[in-house]
Amino acid sequence: MSRNLELHLKECEACSGTTAEWAELMGAEDLAVPFHESDVFGQELFRSRDMDGQQLGSTQPAGTEPAIRGAVQDQAPNDGPMPPDRLRRRLMRAAYIRSFRSKVRIRKHAAFQAISGALLILLIAGLFTLKGNDVQTQAAFEHTVSQRIADMQSDDTERYVIQPVEPFYGSGSVWLKRGSGEMLIVVNGLHSLQETDYQVWLQDEERLSSAGFMLVQGPQGKSYYYGVGAENAKRIVVSMEPKGGSRSPTGPEAVLVNMGP
Repeated sequence: MSRNLELHLKECEACSGTTAEWAELMGAEDLAVPFHESDVFGQELFRSRDMDGQQLGSTQPAGTEPAIRGAVQDQAPNDGPMPPDRLRRRLMRAAYIRSFRSKVRIRKHAAFQAISGALLILLIAGLFTLKGNDVQTQAAFEHTVSQRIADMQSDDTERYVIQPVEPFYGSGSVWLKRGSGEMLIVVNGLHSLQETDYQVWLQDEERLSSAGFMLVQGPQGKSYYYGVGAENAKRIVVSMEPKGGSRSPTGPEAVLVNMGP
């Protein structure tokens, strides 16, 4: 039978063309002449070509091949060869899989675009929220400082101007009430450092003592200190100390104010 098929394909241009076309569609490199007995696809191909119900096989009597070839050649030009049922199902399944994969890719792309858009919206909203929180915090700090300054205004309040000290260049004022010992320090332009505190020191005629820490708002903004116990202070020093402070001044002086004679 394999020999008959091989001879038929060599002599029949229509069958050879159809075989090559199906081989290209199926991507099968081995779907070409010569056929072998194990090539079920080739057998099914020529079963489908038998328009009169005749079967090609090793049991056919000699001389039947020319009759079959004549029947094939007598077909109308528009009667295209139809693949067997099994081959047709394979072709339809392959087309369905390609269509399904294409739809999946489109849906994945649309989902990715939707997720990206949502993340962008959330990012923008988060930035506006953070900016709004920073503005509110800064406004609250400014309000507190203004209120402290207003509370320190009285006839017995002493005010001293803070001169900028290199390399910090912080400027501001000190308000001191000798009677109650209240003191307010407001400085503009001090840098907020992560591992550093601005520690306030009060010096009188006998000793130098720590009074607390400046509250600094923003990387280079307004800072202030409010406390009591400065009745006898002759000098104010604000030094940069390690986080948590020191027992005595160890860092450079950011603010220096003389208040005594």
